[in-house]
This record gives sequence, C-alpha cells and structure tokens, in this order.
Amino acid sequence: MKLFAAIVKEYIINKRKREEQIKRRGLKPMNTLLTKENLKTLYKALIKLPPFDQLQMPEAHRVEFKVIRDPAVYGLFEPDPNTISVSSGRCSHFDTIIKTLIHEMVHLYCYHTKEDNYEEHSNAKFKRVIKQVATLYGFDPKEL
Repeated sequence: MKLFAAIVKEYIINKRKREEQIKRRGLKPMNTLLTKENLKTLYKALIKLPPFDQLQMPEAHRVEFKVIRDPAVYGLFEPDPNTISVSSGRCSHFDTIIKTLIHEMVHLYCYHTKEDNYEEHSNAKFKRVIKQVATLYGFDPKEL
C-alpha cells in the first residue's frame, strides 16, 4: 500500500508541475496521463512488483522514456541507449499505456539477458515472461 501511495504522490507532484508550466506559457491543458515522467514512475513501480522484481531489470535512471506520436505503433524498445517509447497516437488510456509499457519492459529484459532475438515476439523467454505477467495481473497475453 505504501508503494501505491508513493506512486500517487509522485503523479500528483508531476501533474502540478506540468499544470504550472502550461499556465505560465499560456497553453491549453491536455491529457497529461502519458508523459515520460509518468512512464518512469510506472516503470519504478513495476520493477518492484512480480515478476519484474525477480528479473534483471535496470533501474529507472538507466532507461530513457519517450512519448512519441506514431499512430502505426503502440511502443518501441531501443537498446542503445535503453529507451522505451510509448505512442500517444495509439495509447491514451491507462489500460493501453500500462500494457504497452509492460510489453516494452519484457523486450528490455530479453535484451539485458543477452537474447539474440530480443525484439521477436516468438522468442521463448519473451513469451514466458508475457505469460507470467498476464497470469499475475489478469491480462490477456495477446494484448501484451
């Protein structure tokens, strides 16, 4: 419960900072759920939860988070440097944001464990971790 409270607190602080920046610049507010700060916050929480807490996941400060606007993809993992991107063109609700982040985290895990084909969805290790996550959190593995 403390972890959840910390996540909510960090989200509120980030949201207030963004609202202040928007107000200072005279811009109109927009959906602020999908931000690189929120992706980092979610990542920090997820690496402390099963199954990621038992895997060799890099700390959040070793991963770059990006929000892209590509309607052709949900997300991307790029290994050099460790970059997880989530597309605002496909992900605007928490459900798709978290599923996309988890999916890219599994690619990151496969890369860090020296899998030759870390980007392949047919990779046995990738499929195993996706199935673990889906089972633990009640997701359809086909949606991850």
